[in-house]
Amino acid sequence: MGENNFSLINLDGLPQATADIANKLIDKISSAVGWCTEPSQIVRLAKANSEVRLIEETTNLKIEHLKKNFPAPDSEASIDRFLGEERKKQKNTLSIIKKAIPFLKETAKPQDIDNDWILNFNDKSKLISEESMQEHWARILAEEANQPQSFSKRTVNLMAELDKRDAEAFTNLCAFKWELLTCEKEWYDFLFIPFNFETNALKLFTKINYGTLILLSSIGLIEKQSQGYNLNINLSGEYQIKYANSSYSFISHNPQEIPIGTIILTPMGRELSKICNPEPITGFEEYTIEALRNQGITLNKIN
Repeated sequence: MGENNFSLINLDGLPQATADIANKLIDKISSAVGWCTEPSQIVRLAKANSEVRLIEETTNLKIEHLKKNFPAPDSEASIDRFLGEERKKQKNTLSIIKKAIPFLKETAKPQDIDNDWILNFNDKSKLISEESMQEHWARILAEEANQPQSFSKRTVNLMAELDKRDAEAFTNLCAFKWELLTCEKEWYDFLFIPFNFETNALKLFTKINYGTLILLSSIGLIEKQSQGYNLNINLSGEYQIKYANSSYSFISHNPQEIPIGTIILTPMGRELSKICNPEPITGFEEYTIEALRNQGITLNKIN
């Protein structure tokens, strides 16, 4: 690429700690996907046209290859078509990286992301141009940087098959997700969707229906079982559960099983639920607390 002074992403105005992590993420992606960039060749505080120059530079070698291999008179049309496709893919990639930066933590370790994972992620995400779907991909990238091995390649491949409707349906379902911190200090996600809804609780569950559950099950994000599932409290000790921004503690004196309904998240569903940010459902938190108390779980809110 020569000695061009351009930036992959404009980091001007970011806190220094965030900019440092973002630089590490950019360098890691650049190295893994084969962008011809070195830290010494890049001015991170970008010029206005930096992204355009990046897109042009990264396609030059491919265009030269096409000129040599496509016979006239199709060569010009083929090159133009290829150049347009490459520009779009590069634009999508850069947009996702930019959207990921606000979600990076100061403790992130992007240098520890597996190169094969990045290659697979880039191969799938560069085809995504829809704005809201790019947000989901950006969160996956940021979470993987924050904690490498958070998302399997299988989950990334599944994400590539989802459209906007699928993502919205799954996000709606995740509004019913609670998190359990076990006495072994491990977090476990679970959905609380009872078998039968009392009439006065039906309004809490209007965002899901049978068709939605069939869709998400066919995709591979949830499992359904007519007999239902239980949340297993296997050990006596202190536990915590969390919904949205509210946390509660409780003490279990004996192992017990708490019925939570007929739906659970699959491993891929649990991974993708990390990037969902649904609006909390008014009244659902209180409904769940009361249901758990009826099963002998006394909760104490943590301030």
